[in-house]
This record gives sequence, C-alpha cells and structure tokens, in this order.
Amino acid sequence: MLLAETIKGKRLVEWQSQKHGFEDRTKQEASFIDYFQQQVDIKDQTTSKSNYSIWISAQKHLLVYCGKHDLNFEELDKDWLDGFKYTNLNHGESKEYDYWAKTKHLSIH
Repeated sequence: MLLAETIKGKRLVEWQSQKHGFEDRTKQEASFIDYFQQQVDIKDQTTSKSNYSIWISAQKHLLVYCGKHDLNFEELDKDWLDGFKYTNLNHGESKEYDYWAKTKHLSIH
C-alpha cells in the first residue's frame, strides 16, 4: 500500500508540474537508446518473429547512426529523425521505412 501511495504522489507532482508549465528534465535527459532496448525486449516476448526482426534491425541502424553517442529524448527531434530517415534511404535499405517508423513511433511516446 505504501508503494502505491508513493507512486500516486509522484504522478500527482508530475501532473501538477506539467499543468503549470514546468518541464520534467529527467525524462528529457533519459536515454532513448536504453528505452529502445526495453521496447525491443518487450517485442521479443509479444510479437511475431518477423516483426521482432524488424525491431532488431531498426535498433542496429539506430546504433550505427548514433555511433558511440548515447542519444537522449531531448536530442530526438524532427531534424534528427529526418537525418536518420535520409541516411537509411540513401543506403538502399529495403526496410528503411520500417526502421524509421519504429524509431519515430517510440520518439513520440
């Protein structure tokens, strides 16, 4: 019960902060790469093999595009997504739209 009250309190503070225009910097500074990995792990358990393989490929392309840089949510904007899409299109990937779509989908959540 204490855990539920703690979570409720945290969510209430987040809601109040958003209501009054305060930004939650911790979410913006969180690693998109780590978040993407969590989603890939979930997809491994919840989707078909073919869909999971697209997530794995998208992750590989994401890591190549980022290099050694750990991308956070604050850096993930339209220009970044367009660059990612352009790079995959120029490499002639047959699934480039799928990779871009998976990355874009997670970036807006």
